[in-house]
Amino acid sequence: DLIEPLIVLLGGSEEAVRQAAGAALASYKDSGVATRLGELARDEEADFSQRLGAINALSRMSDKSAIDAMIVLLDDDSVEVRAKTVAALHAATGIDEGQDATAWKQWWQENRNKTRQQWIRDVNASLTKRNKALEEQLGSLQKRLGRTLNECYQFTPELGRPALLLGWLKDPLEQVRTLGLELVTAAVKERRLLSDELAAQIRQMVGDPSSRVRETVMVVLRYPPNYPDDVQLILAQLRQETDSQVRQEILTTLGRLGDKTVLKEVIASLGDASPAVAARAAGSLAELVERGEVASEDMVDAIEPLKQRMAAVSAEKWELRQRFIDSMARIGDEGFAEVFASHLDQRFHPAIRQAAIRGLAGLGQPQAAGLLVKSLSDADPAVRRAAAEGLGRLGRPEHLEPLFEHLKSTVEQDHEVRKEAWKSFARILSSAGVDQQLGWLKRMDPAAGDEWAERFVEAAEPVGKNLLDRPSELVWTRRTAAEALSHLGKHQEAAEQMRQAYEVVADSDSDESRKLAVAIIRCWLRAGQFDETVAAAGKLLGNGSEQTTQAVLAAMLEQLEALLTGGKYSEALQLLKRIGNGLGEELDDSWSGKFAEVQEQAVKLRGEGESELIRRAINELRGANATQAANSIKAMGERALPYLAAELVRLVQSETPDVELEKAVLAIVRDVATQWTEYPADADAALKLEHIKALQAAGD
Repeated sequence: DLIEPLIVLLGGSEEAVRQAAGAALASYKDSGVATRLGELARDEEADFSQRLGAINALSRMSDKSAIDAMIVLLDDDSVEVRAKTVAALHAATGIDEGQDATAWKQWWQENRNKTRQQWIRDVNASLTKRNKALEEQLGSLQKRLGRTLNECYQFTPELGRPALLLGWLKDPLEQVRTLGLELVTAAVKERRLLSDELAAQIRQMVGDPSSRVRETVMVVLRYPPNYPDDVQLILAQLRQETDSQVRQEILTTLGRLGDKTVLKEVIASLGDASPAVAARAAGSLAELVERGEVASEDMVDAIEPLKQRMAAVSAEKWELRQRFIDSMARIGDEGFAEVFASHLDQRFHPAIRQAAIRGLAGLGQPQAAGLLVKSLSDADPAVRRAAAEGLGRLGRPEHLEPLFEHLKSTVEQDHEVRKEAWKSFARILSSAGVDQQLGWLKRMDPAAGDEWAERFVEAAEPVGKNLLDRPSELVWTRRTAAEALSHLGKHQEAAEQMRQAYEVVADSDSDESRKLAVAIIRCWLRAGQFDETVAAAGKLLGNGSEQTTQAVLAAMLEQLEALLTGGKYSEALQLLKRIGNGLGEELDDSWSGKFAEVQEQAVKLRGEGESELIRRAINELRGANATQAANSIKAMGERALPYLAAELVRLVQSETPDVELEKAVLAIVRDVATQWTEYPADADAALKLEHIKALQAAGD
């Protein structure tokens, strides 16, 4: 019986009253209400505001009697009534037939006889589709608002920004407050201090009506400036917070800012109805421990609740369980040892097994090393890597054997696991006795590959320092390390290792000392360091025996012959030059003659090679590779002049002049022989030959 009074209110002067009356009428389930509203909307004698109010009420009703009433209104004489009716039909059904009354009537003709169940299903589907479109539109508008406000902020002078942000933080629109907080967050992350007004406003927003705003406020509060009352303010909000996502952010902030006074509240949050909140509480406890705000004895009351809450999380929710175990590992209480050990089982997710291994390793209990050895055979490489790393903290010399096995690519195929196993192996080996260290070194074969060579070099350095009173073993260690370095292509470092080995036996004039002397020279030669080669040879020749001298010089002669065989004539001549400058006085007639023969051969071979190279390059000066060909000749410098002069003579004396080729050759000569006076362009053959003769003299 309230229908008529409500209909009267549809024509009220206040919009809020009209909307409330329409909503109340739409809530009636009686189809007679829709009929009465339709009659009112069609009544041209009625107050126009009431007619529009009736249409608005019909738009809130999705039953077929309301649609019937609105379809009739599509033929109303009033343009505004027809337009409002189309909008009402769209709102009630989610269907969009535009302003076409005929299309709406056709649609209704096709759908009015559906059963109630079919009608409700179809209307719900249409409304869902429309709501999704509206949500997307709203999201787009919010992004545009965000971009606009952000641009406004960027264009505002620095001094005016705090006032702008303060206004946004007080704005009634959630999206504006949120954007303001995001800009504040960016500022505090860059360590920019907030004004007192901004800081105070942010703290007033701890209890903001919007959960999204409250979340962001908690993020901002983690950064300076931090006020003395912040922790108590946050705790007060935790006690009354109804949103689980916000509670998570609160707990994270308490972990960052809190001290032992928050411990009771955080422990209580382990019993939160939301497992995610409980997991965040565990993380907060871990952070309090890591920050040194809570001592191990203060955590006594947290151990059992933490274990119980973790146990209540099903194994299928492995991410949550992993977070609990990871927090336990960070807390590092011995009361968690059994939990860690039980979660090494293969039935748990690999991430859980990794966290459990970290927990065991962090406890530092040597007896747990056996469990980590078993995990070296885990099916997951990340778990094996964690086990290898953990053994570096817990392992003892007796655990070197299983780690050594996992250095082999035939046993452990994952490179990262082998790398971690080696780190732990090397760490444990460094604390073993010298005999043990030497024994493990002798089990490594640097020739087995780069990994083994690198390992031997790394392990040999500290072992060598412990062998100063055991010369033969020291020599073996240094020499083998040098061979490993050579295998890795690090010939300079190899030469230094060989030198250290040689110094141990330098006074013995033994076969071993001679071999080491030759090895030093060969290392420097492989490195292409000829100055160092000759310097080392000079020391060996000056201090060594005649046999050492012969062995060293033979090694250098062998290298020279290898260079000639490989076509590296210029390198051979460079080495010969350094030998002459550095060792000339040390050489007897026999060795001087041998090196002279090699030099003569090198000069001859280089000349033949360069002649052929220049011949081919000159032929290419006419083609597409002319620039590259010219550069290859210029790279030879003045050595190219005799060949270029000969080519100019040929061109000048030829019965068929090649002017373009002559110009190209002259251009090269111009760059190489900068002091030569070039002949004039119009010179005759005799004058040209006279100038070329001067060029030949410069080349000689």
